[in-house]
Amino acid sequence: MNIKNKLLLSLFLTGGGISNTNCDYEVVAKAYAGWYFGIGVSHQYTKGEVQLDDNIISSGIFGDRFADAHALSLIKSNIGNIGAVLTAGYGNIFIGDYYIGAEICFDIAGSKSRTNYNYPYWNTTLKTRGIIPTIALKLGKFIPAIDCLAYMRFGFTSFNNKFENDVFVGQGFGSQKITPVIGLGVEQMIYDNCSLKIEGDYRFPANSKKSDLMGYSRAGNAFGAPYSASINNKVRGYAVRVMCVYHF
Repeated sequence: MNIKNKLLLSLFLTGGGISNTNCDYEVVAKAYAGWYFGIGVSHQYTKGEVQLDDNIISSGIFGDRFADAHALSLIKSNIGNIGAVLTAGYGNIFIGDYYIGAEICFDIAGSKSRTNYNYPYWNTTLKTRGIIPTIALKLGKFIPAIDCLAYMRFGFTSFNNKFENDVFVGQGFGSQKITPVIGLGVEQMIYDNCSLKIEGDYRFPANSKKSDLMGYSRAGNAFGAPYSASINNKVRGYAVRVMCVYHF
């Protein structure tokens, strides 16, 4: 075989190799496209705090205890919850290896509560509910070198915690707020249409405030002014998930 024929054969084999690689790559990349459903395990961490601002704090009737305080922290709560997660969504590959999708997921765990005693406001309870929905847009890229889809998540979630206090009987309220989330994730096919996905979301802070609470209704007799109080219920947190996903 002369040199010219050897060169033509070499180019043909190299081109064929590239073509097969592209074909395999396209098959793997497109496996992430379409509808999907996932189930797995999640860990949720929720940090809550309830702050009280009233005119007892600055009145001095309880001595110097609140002399330098602007608002009193009635309770701080750090709750970790392990439970299940369900997700469903749709995604597609475009412009070669870029990915766009949208999904909804539910982190499902049991409710937990914390109680703190703080004189003269007695017991304060903060209950954190474990079922939290999230809607997210996913933007990512398929990485051929590791056969993996890496993506970012942008969306919204709904916190749900409730504050109750012995002084403000019947005036408890929740921080049922919709707040932004941002997250990162990776997904890799492990068998036919099944993939393994690991992701994490940061849940931005949400505040819920209530004013004109009726608590020490006769406190005015003690310090010469009608009682006035407001409560700020603050919550933030994150979630980490490991899921098995089936692509239809």
